[in-house]
Amino acid sequence: MKTIIESKFAKAIKSQILMSKIYSVIGKENKTAEKKHEYINTHQTIFKKICKKIWNIVKPIFRPFKIKLEKLLFFVIDNSNVNVKVDDIIARLHKLESKFDKIDAGLESKFDKIDNCFTIALRRHAFPIENNYLIRCKDEWLLAPTEDLGLIAGLIENGELEPGTRAVAEKILDEGNCVIDVGANVGLMTVPLARKVGPKGFVFAMEPVPRAYDLLNENVLLNGLSKRVDIFKLAIGCCKKNAKMNIVKTIGHCSLVDLCDENIIEKIDVEVVSLDEIIPVGQKINLVKIDVEGYEIEVLNGMGRVLSENPDIALIVEFGPLHLNRVGMSTEKWLSEFLLQGFLMFAIDEVKKKVKPLNIIDLKDVYSVNLLMVKNEEILKNRDILV
Repeated sequence: MKTIIESKFAKAIKSQILMSKIYSVIGKENKTAEKKHEYINTHQTIFKKICKKIWNIVKPIFRPFKIKLEKLLFFVIDNSNVNVKVDDIIARLHKLESKFDKIDAGLESKFDKIDNCFTIALRRHAFPIENNYLIRCKDEWLLAPTEDLGLIAGLIENGELEPGTRAVAEKILDEGNCVIDVGANVGLMTVPLARKVGPKGFVFAMEPVPRAYDLLNENVLLNGLSKRVDIFKLAIGCCKKNAKMNIVKTIGHCSLVDLCDENIIEKIDVEVVSLDEIIPVGQKINLVKIDVEGYEIEVLNGMGRVLSENPDIALIVEFGPLHLNRVGMSTEKWLSEFLLQGFLMFAIDEVKKKVKPLNIIDLKDVYSVNLLMVKNEEILKNRDILV
């Protein structure tokens, strides 16, 4: 800005004769007061013209700040003395430039905060589309069923439902890995994990509830992940059979287990198969996420081959005492089924987004917690997972 003003100033004062007259007025200290007065009277008009010309040049730049010409140029004109201090003008411009830099820095900081607020607002926005809501989540767009208010509220508020579980799963996975998502719902984990494993990785997603299955397909397609996700409209258990699925409004609570304490909308027939039946022989599997509302042991009993072929496999399994009560199983019995397979157990902290070794006492009063299970604790090192 200083360079612009100086160039304009130089352009305005281009008469060498005029400049010599100006400096002669300033420099001749030995002239008599009468002579000085004569010079002043003669050249005050010239100064005013110069000031006006300079102002016409620079006022478009400084008009927003309402800076007067007299303050900008530091002219002091009176009947007894004329001071034109070009150095002072330059110094003033330097100070002005410094102030502008500070103002600019302050505005940039404020605009960054505003931009961040808008970003958060956009991420938390939901758009009604037919019988669904399209919601901007953490890193993806997801369609959620209009009737599942809990799911919609959670996604709008936080951008995800289980931030710790998602973070831990993403940390233990690398590009090119393969994941099984049992009870995929609308793709809350399928979509981000498919993105995490990249184009060379793959996700097998299983979801038997028709409403959730349809939205899962749409969400995978919506996020451009169709080539790395295979979706099955199947329930997973210990063997192949047909069973009744209890459908409720909260789509993630639909279960093969009797839901005596929830309002069941309907019961539908679903096909049940084991993971050993649908996962190809020799398929490398790095992570299995199991969310089946009390049917976890059935799933475990149907994946013996998958476990034996993948000794470094990790599981993320939902533990819910209410689910166990429905099937008449104790916490100790449920845990022992996984321990017999050689798994070490860690509780996932959804806030800290890390895990800590499981203490069975911690499970007495919980409503629900996701557990990370591994056979070799070494795979957790250098992953920033352990508390």
